[in-house]
Amino acid sequence: MQIGWYPGHMNKAKRKISESLKFIDLAIELRDARIPLSSANPDLDTMLKYKMRVILFTKKDYADQEKTLKWIDYLSKKGVNATAVSCMVNSDVSRVKSLVSEICSIRRQELRSRQGIEKTMRLIVLGIPNVGKSTLINKLTGENKAKTEDKPGVTRGNQWIRIDKFTEVLDTPGILWPKLGDEKTALNLAYTGSIKHDTLDEVFIAKKFLEEIKLLYPHALIQRYGIDDINTDTEDLLEKISIRMGLLKPGNVADFEKGAIRLLRDFQTGKLGRITLETPLY
Repeated sequence: MQIGWYPGHMNKAKRKISESLKFIDLAIELRDARIPLSSANPDLDTMLKYKMRVILFTKKDYADQEKTLKWIDYLSKKGVNATAVSCMVNSDVSRVKSLVSEICSIRRQELRSRQGIEKTMRLIVLGIPNVGKSTLINKLTGENKAKTEDKPGVTRGNQWIRIDKFTEVLDTPGILWPKLGDEKTALNLAYTGSIKHDTLDEVFIAKKFLEEIKLLYPHALIQRYGIDDINTDTEDLLEKISIRMGLLKPGNVADFEKGAIRLLRDFQTGKLGRITLETPLY
């Protein structure tokens, strides 16, 4: 099955981001901590080649902590500044503020000594859809200036938002890339809700998700849905989940579509526990 979602506004957004980069002092790239590799837009490596960059693994409270630490260590050895955050936790946001302030202070001091100017530092927040960009910006500014919703495709255009006297941040739409490459990447993006659900066959996606979770985190299914035997095919397992959750069609038969939506939503909202689907290859 081909999985993809690249509406016209994303191509337009990518062009606008490229045009804006000449004004940018620091790029903050957000990735989903549950899929650190699949949520890394390969286009950004080229676009940000000559920019200072910080990577934030968001939704850390939904991710496997041990694997998150491995990813931070992996990037650190490559010389990339990375940390894990929950955009809804004030202490995490304060930590991001301190990190950004430290980097910007060094940059501002360089410009002051070299050119004798006090320049406003301009940041850009980038990442795939539904990874928490606007939520982070609202927390950084202390105001709800960036539009947020728990679905992809809400932010459609670039907007500058002031953080303090000497710092502005550019909120950008979430952008994917035209060809998602291998099926694993596309599926991971579908699992986490970075691709609009109305473009997907959710039953197919849910079955593929069950294939992975049965191997990686079998206890998550047992604890969440009270199913003792998960060593069965994915259709049977999805049927059991649907029945357990009371998602039935007339005649008391399992509603596979509603069961699939519930399963994926439980993963996306952390109700299945702390799960990470990718581990770095050292």
